[in-house]
Formats: sequence, structure tokens, C-alpha cells
Amino acid sequence: MKRNIPFICFILLNVFLCLEVSAFTAIRYSPLTRGPYPVRGEEAFFACDDLTVTETITDVTCRGGSDGAIGIALEYTGSGGTPSFVINWIERPEEGNTIEDLSVGTYRVQITMTVGGVTCTTSQISYTVDEPANGLEILPVGQNGGTSITDNNPCSPNNTGLIDLKVAGGAPSYTYSWSNNKTTQDIENLAAGDYSVTVTDGNGCTAEETFTVNDEESNLTVTKKKITDALCHNSSNGAIDINVNNGSGNYDYVWSNGKHTEDLSNLARGSYTVTVTDKNQVGCASKTFTVGAPDRLEHNVSLVQDIPCKDGGMGAVMVAPSGGTSPYTVDWQGGQTGTMAQYDTPGTYMVTVTDKHGCENDNGTISLALADPPQITDFPETALFSDNTPQNLAYEVDLSASKLNWKVKAGSLQNINTNATNYQDEGEREDNPLSLTFSLQDNRSNGTLKIMVSPQSGLCEGDPVETAIEVSSGACSVFVPDIFTPNGDNENDTWDVVFPSNDPKDYTLILYSRSGAKVFEGNVMTIRSFTAAGCPPTTYYYIVKDHVNGNDCRGAVSILR
Repeated sequence: MKRNIPFICFILLNVFLCLEVSAFTAIRYSPLTRGPYPVRGEEAFFACDDLTVTETITDVTCRGGSDGAIGIALEYTGSGGTPSFVINWIERPEEGNTIEDLSVGTYRVQITMTVGGVTCTTSQISYTVDEPANGLEILPVGQNGGTSITDNNPCSPNNTGLIDLKVAGGAPSYTYSWSNNKTTQDIENLAAGDYSVTVTDGNGCTAEETFTVNDEESNLTVTKKKITDALCHNSSNGAIDINVNNGSGNYDYVWSNGKHTEDLSNLARGSYTVTVTDKNQVGCASKTFTVGAPDRLEHNVSLVQDIPCKDGGMGAVMVAPSGGTSPYTVDWQGGQTGTMAQYDTPGTYMVTVTDKHGCENDNGTISLALADPPQITDFPETALFSDNTPQNLAYEVDLSASKLNWKVKAGSLQNINTNATNYQDEGEREDNPLSLTFSLQDNRSNGTLKIMVSPQSGLCEGDPVETAIEVSSGACSVFVPDIFTPNGDNENDTWDVVFPSNDPKDYTLILYSRSGAKVFEGNVMTIRSFTAAGCPPTTYYYIVKDHVNGNDCRGAVSILR
């Protein structure tokens, strides 16, 4: 559409003015200097009147869209040269002949033209972007000829809901996308719920809507009259008794376990759903009921103690029933009853637990064996007495029992008078580790005293161990054996010199051959590694230097092979 803009121009107070005839708007074009004027009077008066504006409007493709556009073409047919234009769109901060991405609405433009030294500005020109008169739409439910919904019948074994969709406008060739992945215009066999659809027409325009399918209403009610739980965890003696109200009294029953009676019996634990349909009226109702049962009956058998090592002892086992319904009855193999049983023979024994309702668990079993006797794991093989100082001996057993009986037995005496000994803490003790203190009388003789210690737990006695107490009188405080046989038979293979102290600086031992040559020198630590390698069988002489008391011990030792 072309538009010519008429103006009347004149000079007032040294200012060149134009009036737009249609709007009677005064426009100041340019200040005037003292003459001569740069344009002819008649050109100045009619320059803007020769401007023609032609618009091109593109409406939006889809309702609610924003792909509209407005373009304008400017044509000047007057004289005075080639004009320049400034285009100002009011609703969009843009300058130019075209504006795009427009939604439905009115858009205004104002044009300023300069030609031959004359400037004029038009009034605001309005253009309208429209949408299709017959745009794509989904016709709502309730409108004449609109979409219709059929609610679901909850009494039916299959879903019966239906949405009959109605669409109008837009470009033909519609496509459909439903929230349940259907692509047809109408959808059926629907359960109660919400269903959304997107419709697309031939131009790519879309319309969206959500519809709700409900369950048909019914006054029929189903309630619990009585539920009987199963007596045992896996038994089938439960029952459901129901009431049905607000109907005709003529009903059809369908249970989730396939039964068609009003009430159910012989039920195991679990959930059961019934659907009741009124045969004489439209309506149905569903309800789920739960039959309970006690927890599984468990026996939980445990060992109290194995059978002791010696004859006459009894092993013991016990059971701690759980689950089911108390009180419980417990029967053991062999006729014993109660939560605990005792047996004197190793083997596997069976127990049966029965609860108040006669429910039984799977038979439990437990094995009894002979108890392992305790064993001493740490003890002194040799101890030294050189004066009246009491000697402490420690013995440790491998069991963690709370009470351990120890027996200390008098050993043999070698080169010592039996009446010259005195044992302290001899007898039974309940310590672990056991600490025994021994002392000897002053009139003792040199020699070896052997004692036997055996651990005992209950009636089980472990293997005894032997400790040799070496008695040394006089000034020498070290016990030096007078013979050893390093021949590899594990009998007396090492020279077991016994020192009262393990401190290396307290003692030094020097060994000489019969000719007086030194063959070995060591302290309390290195003497233990002396194997007499390279030493021929004969008699050797030793000196033990006691750095604590300042005494020397001298003697002879024979090496035999």
C-alpha cells in the first residue's frame, strides 16, 4: 500500500516549518540563515509531499506464533536530489526497512527524510500483524461438537475409558501424540487417569491439551466383617468374611485367587482382592484384605560345651525358639525335653520345636565332640637357683577359659637331699598365666630339681611340661652343665648355660682347650648359639666372669659326639 504524505511548508521567525495536512503537526526542518536560501521556495514546500511508503505484511503462521514480519519500501518522486531516510520503529528498538519475528499486534513506524537540504518527519504509521482466522485448536469437552470422554467402568475386567478427540482449523493432515504413546486421534480401553495429547497440522502448528478419565461412581461398598489369620507361618487356615452394602443384594463376586464366593476360607497369609458387581444396578466396588500369620518358627540351636576329655563328663546344647506363637514345646533326640539337653557321647543330635498351635519348625541339628584339652604354650624349661632368692616361674595356656586348674607335681631330685626342699604355692591354681614362686632351704646341695605342671579345664587335662631347676651353691651364681653332646640327635645338643640375668654385660664365659688355647668367648646372649663346631670331643675348661658380684666360676665340661 502506497502512502503520500501532504505537507504545507513556510518560513516563520527565521525557521523553516512544515505542517502535515492530515495531522496539523508542525515540523521544524532546519534553521535559516540570512539569505540567499539553498533551495527554491516551491521545492521546500512540496518535498515531503512526494514521499510514498509501501508496506508488506506477513501474518503469523500459527496461533500464538511469532514468525510475523513487516517490510516497508520508500519512494521519493520529487526533485532536489536523492533523499536519505531514518526509519524508527516504535515497538521495536530497531532501524531499518524490515522487522521480523513478530507476534500478533500493532506496530508503528516514523520516517524522517532529508532531501535538497530540507528535513521532514512523518507522523506515526501503524501496521497490524494478524494470526490465521481459522487456526488449529482442540475443541474442549462440553462444547457443542467438542471432545467427549467416556469414564472407565471399574467393574469391567478390562478398562473401558474412551477419549473422542475433536480438532478444528489449521492446515489438514493432522498427526497425534498421546502421553500413553498412542498416535491415533481417539484412544480407548483407558483406566482412570490423565492423558495429554499434542496435535500437529500440515504447517507444523501444534495444539496441546490434557483430559481426565474418571472411574464411574457407585454407591456400593465392601467392608470387612471378620478376618481370621493363619495359625502357622506356612499354613492355609485363614479366612475372610465381608459385608456388601448399598446395593440390590444380587451380586457377583470375583476374587484375585479365582474364587467367586462371598467369603473365603482355607487361606494362607497374603493379600486378596475382591470385586463385587451389582447384577441389578449399575455399580461395583473393589476391596483388598490381608490375612496375617505368625513369623516363621525358628529353633536357634547353640553349643553350651563339648563333652569333656575324661570319662563321666557331659556335653550340653541349648535351643532358643523364636517366631510362631509361644509357649513352645522342645523335644530332643533321645527323649530329653526343655531348652537345654546333655549328652555324654559325641555325635549329631536333633531337636524339634512346637508352638502353641502345633506348628513345627524344620528339625534342627547340632553336633557334640570331645573338647580339646588345654595346652601350655609358654613355660620355662630351665631355671637357676644360686642363693636364697625365690624363683618365679610363669606358665601360659592356649585356652581363654575363665577358670583353669593347674597341678604342680614334685619332680625328681638329682644330687640333692629330698628333705632340703621347700615348695611354695604347690597345688592347684586358677590363674592364666600361672605364676609359681619357689625357694630352697639354705642347706641345699648342688643338683637338679624337676617339677611337672599340667593345665586343666573342667575335666580336661592337657599334656604336662617339665621345668628343670638347677641348684648351684657357693660363690658361683651361674649353672654350667658339665657335659653336652652336639651330634644332631636333638638330645643335649646345646650347651645350656643358665645365667640369673639376661643382660649381656653381666657375665662373660671363656672356654679353653686342655692345652690352654681359647676356643670360645661369649656373653649371656652369644653362649646360646655355641654349637662346638670344629671342637673335637674332649674335656674343656671354662671361666665365668660374674661382673655383678665380682666372682669367677671355674670348671670343666666334656664334649661327646
